[in-house]
Amino acid sequence: MTWLKRLVSGSRRRYSTQPDSARRKLLEKIYSPEFSKLEKDSHEYQALARSGRVWENWFKPQSIEPYLAVQEKIASLLAAADKQKASFSRRGDLFRSATRALVKEYSHQSTAIEGNTLTIGDSLIIEGELERQLFTTINDIPSMTTETLANLTLPSSEALLPGKDSAQVAEIRNHILISRYLTEVGLVNPGTAGVSLTDIKQLSRVMLAGTRAERLYAVAWGKRVPLGEFRTLPIRVRSNPLRIFPYHEEVPACMDRFTTWRNDCHASSKLHPLVLATQLFVYFVHIHPFLDGNGRVGRVLMADYLIRQGYLPVVFRELEREHYIKMVSDAQDGKPDHLCEAVALTQAEMLFTISLR
Repeated sequence: MTWLKRLVSGSRRRYSTQPDSARRKLLEKIYSPEFSKLEKDSHEYQALARSGRVWENWFKPQSIEPYLAVQEKIASLLAAADKQKASFSRRGDLFRSATRALVKEYSHQSTAIEGNTLTIGDSLIIEGELERQLFTTINDIPSMTTETLANLTLPSSEALLPGKDSAQVAEIRNHILISRYLTEVGLVNPGTAGVSLTDIKQLSRVMLAGTRAERLYAVAWGKRVPLGEFRTLPIRVRSNPLRIFPYHEEVPACMDRFTTWRNDCHASSKLHPLVLATQLFVYFVHIHPFLDGNGRVGRVLMADYLIRQGYLPVVFRELEREHYIKMVSDAQDGKPDHLCEAVALTQAEMLFTISLR
């Protein structure tokens, strides 16, 4: 059985309720033209399977052209955000305090997007208990490595918020921990591109610890994958069964190029930081490198980049989950207008509101 047929077959076994015929035709349309030119199981065939180039050449997640186009359309919004940012640069203490204060709100919204039902009040309590039980015991958060972060002994869900769903408490606990860590690291590393690929894997490990995803990792068919490691099976999302992510053989190469792309785009300064932050999030979730938690990890990477460039993590006002998912899906399809506009508008509003304090 060829590489392509084997993977399509494996995908059908796990997701038998999805429209497999349409998906299979799409997969064959993407992959067959390139693989049919090569001898089955040859070195060239396997190298192409691991390269991720076929998926990238089809979907072009690294192309900045659509983002340059929308950047021109929303130039006035970006200018408004930059005007507000300039006032923050003269009030460093306000920027630092505001960024830290947003940790609970950003973490709450990010987990709510994924279906967490705890309230912002619950997040406030969790953050306060983490401060008391954990953060006060750490002398220098920015000096910690992500490996050290991943090996911390965290307060239990019951110790943070008794009587609540322990998995949901763990989701917010983990997100707050990562967001606080990246905030502190970002504040002392202004103008830099972001964390490494090794760091991203460690952050994924932290994000999923103690959540229902641990069971998913334990029972998923195929090779067992430790938290923080890339998936080893094909994956789909319920919101769009025809969304094609790279096959698991392709993920390591795709992620290597993702971090290189981010660093190169940052160095070139062709994209406005708000636009680049949006694209790097969209690019990351289109790869979907992990079995679970991709949206949450993608959003903290976006926040990390924004903080390093002197902007605030974006907390959308009155966010409707379905609208958000639609904007992200459209961006993956090469139409990032609405998502970029929402990010720029929200950033400008947040900076203006906080600057009045």
